[in-house]
Amino acid sequence: NYCQSQVEKPIDEYWPRVIISYATGPRHGLDGEGCGLGMQYLQIVVRQLERAGIQCFSGLHVAGGNNWRIYFEKLQKADVMLAIMSPAFFQSGPCFEEQVEARRHGLKVIPLLFQLEEDGSPPGSKGGQKW
Repeated sequence: NYCQSQVEKPIDEYWPRVIISYATGPRHGLDGEGCGLGMQYLQIVVRQLERAGIQCFSGLHVAGGNNWRIYFEKLQKADVMLAIMSPAFFQSGPCFEEQVEARRHGLKVIPLLFQLEEDGSPPGSKGGQKW
């Protein structure tokens, strides 16, 4: 996994200043369980940050077998959260929890719009979302 390869030390010693929130957003008939466009968007952001020499952290940085909730420990020491906004983002309970915690810990949240609703409207603007 590309994201996991960016963690060059034990995960409990890795404390990047940038954390990323995203929702996987599987597409019916196109993506497998736990896969989707959100993962692709995340990979784009992680690669660009890495090219700029900026370390970051997301749930995909956590190796299999480890609890992804270590994310919240990393969030507490980060300065900035990049929120990859898509329709799936506003349907995700974990994304909501991540936003609440980011605000509680005083992170600057920078929204990145990657995907509009099917009708071309911004995600989360039509109502009916989970949060």
